[in-house]
Amino acid sequence: MTPRISEPIRKKPVWIGFIVLFALINPWYFPAGISSYLIMGVPLWALITLLASLALSVFITWVVLTQWHTDSDEIYGDHNKRNGSREE
Repeated sequence: MTPRISEPIRKKPVWIGFIVLFALINPWYFPAGISSYLIMGVPLWALITLLASLALSVFITWVVLTQWHTDSDEIYGDHNKRNGSREE
């Protein structure tokens, strides 16, 4: 049986997600007056940047866990055996 290999670099939705999230992380495109809006003492642009950073972390985790399939499990064994734990 041939392993299912899938790399996220070849998937357009993954690229779109990265572009959108990286654009939200950079506050240079926000309007000039946005720095005067405070939410609990934190500027709105900072909250947007922090939330986008969190979203980027979650998105990267999702991409690695669900979209990136290689043949490493077949070559090196499953995860439990690599970490030294044994299932009997």
